[in-house]
Amino acid sequence: MTAGSEWPTNPNPDVLLQRIHPELARHYPLYAIHTLPWPLQRGFQLFGCACARSVWELLTTEAQNAIRTRERFLDRQATEADLQAAALCLPAIETTAHQHALASAARAAGYYYRADAVRDMPPQCYPLEAARSAAKALACLKAGSAPISPLSRTHWHREWNRVYSTARTQQADWVRDLFPPPGTSISDLHIEPQWRTATVQILTQHADTTGDYSVLPILADALQEAGCDNPLLLHHCREQPHHVRGCWVVEQLLGRFVWPTSEVPSPGPREELFDFVPSPHDDGSRHA
Repeated sequence: MTAGSEWPTNPNPDVLLQRIHPELARHYPLYAIHTLPWPLQRGFQLFGCACARSVWELLTTEAQNAIRTRERFLDRQATEADLQAAALCLPAIETTAHQHALASAARAAGYYYRADAVRDMPPQCYPLEAARSAAKALACLKAGSAPISPLSRTHWHREWNRVYSTARTQQADWVRDLFPPPGTSISDLHIEPQWRTATVQILTQHADTTGDYSVLPILADALQEAGCDNPLLLHHCREQPHHVRGCWVVEQLLGRFVWPTSEVPSPGPREELFDFVPSPHDDGSRHA
């Protein structure tokens, strides 16, 4: 199976991220993330934040604020010092739903191994593990505590694995929402100026600022009325089942940056990679 043919259906987010760039799944992100072009860094970290937000109700206020700080940092509204101050401490044990949820938030927002760690270095960020921890939290929440009886444990394992698998499948959908298909040419992502009508801009800003992506099918209609004949863009608006903050179509329409696709540019200063248009987000709800 080729990378292109498996992109629409593969339920494993790790495999999809590797298709985007091998570094996203091959190495420990503490080192790999900071060597990649900023658009890839941003999308990868937003993936971790989306996973942590899937267990939002299980998180403490401190953990929720840490996720918000990471997102503000990705919008250039927070500094490295803010990340260090907001960084969490990994739980010593990860067995309950709440512990897995906290671990997910810590790995998405940034963490230190000890609460008394000297915060003179950037906190570690591990979106891949943030995703797995979030899926474990949902599985533990649904399946409950492991029973003592071996007979009951078989059913518990089956239920735990079912929920975990469902969560990972949804995470794979988020990867497809954050990144266009691998090998997509820059010309396929081009946005004609006349497509950005008043209606298109209102709908795009609404989705971006509120997290209400239910308007994307309507956005597709507005784009088509404006003369857009880009099947990739229109199909994503109408058929993508789940959207999260950082949806590549919304990012393109806002003119934030151009995704590096078939050829990833050499790493460089953030300012050289895109013309960024920040947008504030503070709401806990980011999924549709």
